[in-house]
Formats: sequence, structure tokens, C-alpha cells
Amino acid sequence: MSKQSEPAETLLTEQEATEQYIEFDHQQLTLRSNSPEIHEFVRETFLRMLAPRVEHSVGKLEVYQQPGGFTLRGRSELDFPGIAENLVDYVRHEVHFHFIEARSDLFWLHAGAVERNGKAMLISGPSGSGKSTLTTLLCGLGWRLMSDDMAPIKMSSLEVLAYPQSPIRRLDSEGVDIGTHGIGTLERERVELSETDIRREPASVGAIVFPSYRIGAKASIYRLSQGEGALELIRNCTNFGALKDLGVTFAAAQCESVPLFRLTFERGQEAVSLLDDLV
Repeated sequence: MSKQSEPAETLLTEQEATEQYIEFDHQQLTLRSNSPEIHEFVRETFLRMLAPRVEHSVGKLEVYQQPGGFTLRGRSELDFPGIAENLVDYVRHEVHFHFIEARSDLFWLHAGAVERNGKAMLISGPSGSGKSTLTTLLCGLGWRLMSDDMAPIKMSSLEVLAYPQSPIRRLDSEGVDIGTHGIGTLERERVELSETDIRREPASVGAIVFPSYRIGAKASIYRLSQGEGALELIRNCTNFGALKDLGVTFAAAQCESVPLFRLTFERGQEAVSLLDDLV
């Protein structure tokens, strides 16, 4: 009797896909996929934001594995050739923008946020400026995480809402001149935080810091003028195009009531020693 060849591995169909529910401020986004790798990425990235069911939907994001790649259906539909690992950043950004579009009443600042004693410190800046490094080091000093990358602010009350995406920080690059484009080549690690390390209730904004990583720099901090601070807020607002004049008015008003700072540093531990007593 001839030996039968083993059957080739087959992909799950769209009908066999399963769902996960990501929640922000009591609203849920449905993620539907037939890819175990995509589901694992969502579980790891949005672990503290997963919900058991949909009660108030903000939409659906579908990611289906097909021969040779993936099909995505969300705010738009596209085909993505390649493996799941190359798709995860796009999925994360799609989740962000679903919530940003659903909550256009908020000022979405590209920032990490930590809280202690009811006051939040926001650390705002582009990718590679050190937000995740500083927020996770502050958590080691007794602060609680509210956000790793997106800080949604209620403009009516100057409160930041929790968006506790799992923090990912780049491995130590102190003393290495990686340049602007080299930051994306550094290895990253996920930082495990317990539920007690998370602040889920809104917190009033006590200070906003704009970090700048520089080779050889001794950690230093100074307060920005209201004009400088307003420009930084506008520059780092992810939904400024939708807010327009309202965003300008809010940025100017926030600078009158909240201190804003510029932090220059190379060593994270030196930097957080300055930030720990700021609020």
C-alpha cells in the first residue's frame, strides 16, 4: 500500500473567523479575523482594553488571511501581501483611528499618560522621543499607567481618559547615535503591568512634558512659554484636522491652566528623577 501524503494545511474561511472586542470609554470596536496571529497580537496589545461583549459599537475591523496575504476591511478595504508580523502596526493604527473618529469631541494627544494622587502627567511627542521609556519607568516609582501612545483629553474638564494599550518600549539605546530614521530599527520589548498598575478613571491633567532624546545630554527640564506650549500641543494632536479652530482655542486655554515643560535627556533614570516630583 502506498503511503498517503499528509493533507496540506488549509486556511480558515471568513465564516470561521472569531471576534474580539476592544473597549474605550464604554464603547467597543469589534475585531474579526481568521488569523490566530492577529488575534494574539490584539490580545497582547489591548489586553487591558478587551471587553466580553459589544454594548455600544463604534464599528468593525475585519482582517482575513488569504492565500499570499490578508484582506482588511475597516475604514477602507485593501489587500495586504505578506505575513501577519508586517501587518500589526497597521492594525494598531486602525484601532486608534476608529476610536478617534467615534470620539471627535476629544483632543487626542500623541502622548503617554501616568497618574498619581489623582493628577496625570502627559508625556507627549513623536515616535522615538522616549514616551514609553519614561512612562514605564515612572510606573516603577509608584505612578499608574493611563496611556502608552494616545492620550484622549476631555476639553470641557481638562481630564485625560484611560487608553491603556500595553506599553512597548525600545531597548536601551543610550550612547548610540541612531538618527531619526534609525529609531525604527531598534528592538522593542513589551512591559508587563498588573491591573493595580493601571488607572482606569479619568484624571485631571497636572502637567505636560515634551521629551527630546539627545546623545550625551544631561537630563534637564525647563518650562515652556504659553506660545511654545500651544504650538507643541497642536503639533502633537492627532485629530487637529477635525478640531481646527476648536483645537487652537483648547490648546491656548490649556496652556493657561496647566504647566508645560521641555525635557532633554539621554538616560531615562536621570530623566524620571526630574519628572517624579513635577506633579
